[in-house]
Amino acid sequence: MSGFEIAGIVLGSIPLLISAIEHYSDSLDRATAFFKWKDGLNSALREFWYQHSSFELTLRNILKDVASPSEIEEMIGDPDHELWKSRDLSQALQEMLKFAYRPYISTIKDMHGCMKRLASHLDIDRDAGTADDLEAIMKANKRLPSAGGLIKFEFRRAVKLTMKRKEVRILLEDMKSCNNRLDEFINKSEAPSNNSMAGATAEKLGLSSSLQQIQNYATMLHQTLGRAWSCSAHASHEIRLLLEDRVVRQSEPRSLKKVKRSSKPPSFTITHKSPISSALWKSAKIEILDSDKELEENRAIRFQQAHHKTSIKDQQSMNIRSVHGLTVVGDLCSVFRCYSGFGFGLDDQGVLYETYQDETKPVCCAENLISLQDLLLTHSGMKCFTPLTEEQRYRLSIILTSSFLQLHSTPWLNKHWSQHAVFFSSTPIDDQLVVDVGHPFITESYWSSPYPAPTSIEAKGLADDSANLLMLAKILLQIKFHGRTSFTQNKESVANSTAFDRVRESQLLNQWIFQERENLSFAHYNAIQFCIASSNNIDADLWDLKYRQVVLDRVVVPLVNELSHWQGAT
Repeated sequence: MSGFEIAGIVLGSIPLLISAIEHYSDSLDRATAFFKWKDGLNSALREFWYQHSSFELTLRNILKDVASPSEIEEMIGDPDHELWKSRDLSQALQEMLKFAYRPYISTIKDMHGCMKRLASHLDIDRDAGTADDLEAIMKANKRLPSAGGLIKFEFRRAVKLTMKRKEVRILLEDMKSCNNRLDEFINKSEAPSNNSMAGATAEKLGLSSSLQQIQNYATMLHQTLGRAWSCSAHASHEIRLLLEDRVVRQSEPRSLKKVKRSSKPPSFTITHKSPISSALWKSAKIEILDSDKELEENRAIRFQQAHHKTSIKDQQSMNIRSVHGLTVVGDLCSVFRCYSGFGFGLDDQGVLYETYQDETKPVCCAENLISLQDLLLTHSGMKCFTPLTEEQRYRLSIILTSSFLQLHSTPWLNKHWSQHAVFFSSTPIDDQLVVDVGHPFITESYWSSPYPAPTSIEAKGLADDSANLLMLAKILLQIKFHGRTSFTQNKESVANSTAFDRVRESQLLNQWIFQERENLSFAHYNAIQFCIASSNNIDADLWDLKYRQVVLDRVVVPLVNELSHWQGAT
């Protein structure tokens, strides 16, 4: 045995061996007990039970971060339970303890050695076909059913204990030392994770869909929307794309009996208003369709690309859809104008369908907009100023950072991550300007006549990753200290300069961090420092999906964890 399963054997053997000593103690007459043990046997038994309880609590403490409460009870109650041998359990503990995992297992083996020493001095039955001495003892001596939580075992003959008093004292000290080391490993492994937050976030958070999936479908959606307008009455149409964090949060009890989540394609929410004075903004959700089977389950309408040449493959695909009774629609504008209670489906060929469903809750629908740039420049000295709440600061930071990473190499984003590209709906109420900070969005204009959709690299050119990462650090700082005038007012001229000075910008951001170092949370400080340090790294490449995943793990995930901890999530 080389893994955590040895802990179950140790946990099961301790009460058995203690019960054997109690059986031995009951068989002694008073004179022999006093002459040999000087009343120290009862004291030793109490210490054995104490060390057993300490070991069990240590195991419960480490298991609570990787297993459900019911699983923990099953494991504690059955030392031979299959979960002790679970590979998922071993991997989860390695992720939690990191470099301390091997010393932790080594210490449990030391405790196993202590129990073997004690067992070697007890004349009790052993299963002949079992190699490990403790396992052999547990198989040969069955636990008796008992009330009140007392643990009792049946022994077929009188038990003899050949260990001397001094040896017992040394053994108890060794057991105590092992328990103390196990507790120390757990305590130290939790320290780098910002106090007690490690227990709540043992499982890594991530996006509901992979960055690769989101990137591919977002690019396809942009190109498809570019071909979906054919009305001659309007020269262009504006689409607002809702920015979403797509972060999967831990909402279920931890469990070792996990069922793998199915990889669900991402969905997108768009908002459009027909260029008619009386028209209203309408929102629609776009689901990704995996197969033609999904199309059969919904009444759907296909958008026809105007003046396109139909290849044999396209004709075959069209014929298949005709079998399903799909109606061809030529213009997205007319759908938004004429219908309510609708959504869209996008297949892997870039074909857009209309699916009838419950009406999507309107978002990003106000006529009055405010850019992220203007929002972050507002301060307490301005009229209509409303400060962001602490929760809004966290959520806005999470949504913007995650969205930048999702859409970086798609046509939706400009060459640089910019405060000018993100907007919010705003509504003046009395003397206050109410801003819907929970639903940021970006806008795109499409011409009515179809145009060739350029690739993201062709359309945007190569982005300056250093500038993007510094901009992200600055945005995170401005969101965190929204309403302050000291830095944003005095230094904004640098951000507005035509030539980007990376060195100067880094210096200003570091000065700001130093100035506010006592007001920055653990996650904010590390996330911003990571962005600044990465901007100086020649290997930083935001076009690389793996690198964007690193940024997600180092910036977004800690903020999500800290927000959950701040809210008191369990």
